[in-house]
Amino acid sequence: MGYRKFNNQAYAATKWVSENGSAIGVDGSRLAVAGNSLGGNMSTVVAQMAKEKMGPKLVFQLLLWPLVDSDTNRMSY
Repeated sequence: MGYRKFNNQAYAATKWVSENGSAIGVDGSRLAVAGNSLGGNMSTVVAQMAKEKMGPKLVFQLLLWPLVDSDTNRMSY
C-alpha cells in the first residue's frame, strides 16, 4: 500500500508539534493521537513510530474503528 508516505508525514507533524508547540499555543509535551478508520491506523502507526524512535512522548491514544488489518475477507470488515 502507499500509506507509508502518509504515516511518515503524520509522524513528522506530530514530532514538529512536540518540538514547536509553543509557536502554535499548545503544550508539546502533552500530545495525543486519535483517529477513526484509516485515521485510527495512522494514529496507531504514529504511536508505534514514536515508541521506536524514542519520541515524541504521547500521553494518550484514541482509536475509533481503526483499520488495522488488511484482510478484507473477515466478517468484521
